[in-house]
Amino acid sequence: MPAPASLPSQVIVWNPENIGPGGADTGEYLRCLKDTLPGDRQIVWEGRRGRGIVGVVDFGDYRRVVGRGVYERWGRYTPLSTLIPREHVLQDPVLGRRFGSPGAKGLQGNAIRLTSAEAQAVEGLSGGLPEQRKPTGEPYGDEDIIDWSRAEGLPVEVIIETAAATNRRVCKKLGFPERPRTQVSVPGAGRPDLLARGVVGEAKRRVRRVNGPEQIERYLDALSTQQPEYKPWRGVLIQHAEDLDEATVERLTVVPYTIAVFRVYRGIRWRVDRLFSQRRE
Repeated sequence: MPAPASLPSQVIVWNPENIGPGGADTGEYLRCLKDTLPGDRQIVWEGRRGRGIVGVVDFGDYRRVVGRGVYERWGRYTPLSTLIPREHVLQDPVLGRRFGSPGAKGLQGNAIRLTSAEAQAVEGLSGGLPEQRKPTGEPYGDEDIIDWSRAEGLPVEVIIETAAATNRRVCKKLGFPERPRTQVSVPGAGRPDLLARGVVGEAKRRVRRVNGPEQIERYLDALSTQQPEYKPWRGVLIQHAEDLDEATVERLTVVPYTIAVFRVYRGIRWRVDRLFSQRRE
């Protein structure tokens, strides 16, 4: 039985680097269940053995399909003033079955439906979730009409990452000296999407102040130490969205490395537009 509309009906996993401070009321497209309606609520579980339940998403009016079985709705993220610690969730007799092993395996990827009992348990542990705050803005640019429902059924980040790694013309325009490797582990820093000699890259639907700059800086710090033979290391962020907001540009300017942001998208053929660049000696 689904949870009441006033309680969360679903949960999703976000990795730590994708969790920002919240507060922006304009909204963004966020992953959700197929039958999500305006006013539905989602809780956010911090992945990679993170802190626990860290926030809620309230969904608005706009919806899109971004791949086979992958749905998004315009939503607004609000962090919890006091997060629900991971250990409290795992010790709860109801939630422990969902968030503990092996139940946690079901949390990989898309949103997962919560039962009424699970929603009530979250509410109890929180001491009262924040009041609902639906997004007030509308989709920007062409983001509301992107349809990645082709046969591959992949998220946009994966598609543009693949283009950057396999299309010779795209690789050259992004500044890679060779075809980059994908998903290569950098000890102590994570797993960047793209890696070549002297250049590391990360693909996003949209680069934001809290989603992209910190990752690329962390990779560059580690690679400059671990692989000094390829210094000076450069960073490349790629996205599908057509612009960068002012807060993101301000964050990028303090990255102490040469870095560029590109828009990669497909018309008759793959297109690459430079949105931001800075050179550090």
